[in-house]
Amino acid sequence: MSAPGAAPRTLVRDQGLLRGHSSEHWRSRTLQPTFPQASPDEFERVAELADADGPVLRPRYPVTRLAVGLILLFGFLSAGCGGKVSVHLVAISGDGPYRAIWKRSWEQIHRDEVPYAATATSPGACNVGSTKRACVRTDRTVAADLRRLQEALRGVHVPGPYRRATALTLRAISHDLRGLNLRIRSLTVGNWKIAQRNEWFRQSKAELVTAQETFAKAWAAFPDWARPSPPPRV
Repeated sequence: MSAPGAAPRTLVRDQGLLRGHSSEHWRSRTLQPTFPQASPDEFERVAELADADGPVLRPRYPVTRLAVGLILLFGFLSAGCGGKVSVHLVAISGDGPYRAIWKRSWEQIHRDEVPYAATATSPGACNVGSTKRACVRTDRTVAADLRRLQEALRGVHVPGPYRRATALTLRAISHDLRGLNLRIRSLTVGNWKIAQRNEWFRQSKAELVTAQETFAKAWAAFPDWARPSPPPRV
């Protein structure tokens, strides 16, 4: 589920790309080539990984503010032209730091996930035709972003209406991190048989799919009148 008015976000399984991107993002690439995701044995033909960590997220905590959600419920109680309108004013107190962390964190994650997408000049960081170096570098950068978000959500005040959604988000992040770490391991370990490395790669894909599904459940658990922005990759 996506935020009202936002472009739906989809998981591209048939291309092997286990990171979510908005349908708008993919529409902009409909005329450009896409490639299946590369497994460790396919990466064996390219140069070995050189360690490289990307930028990490450092969320800031702005002053607490009062977010007021205004819902207009239009109930037409008769078949005529008229209808009654009821207005519900709902305030969530102290949600400013939470919303600030959410916004800055997901904006950073979305930026750092861009290399996963296939373009006219790139197959995508972790797709066939790419390199170990590109895939692992992107995975490590996104993993650092997710850990920052995880730590921040555990430390910030969570308003009551956000608690279930936050718990699910933290669960999704845990699956995502396990998936990324398994993929990194499958592409970087030295003295392991290719069968074991491919098994780690298979487990990685399963974890990343579970993460994607759990992020979608978390987003749906936020009150529809007070969801933080932007939406995660759902």
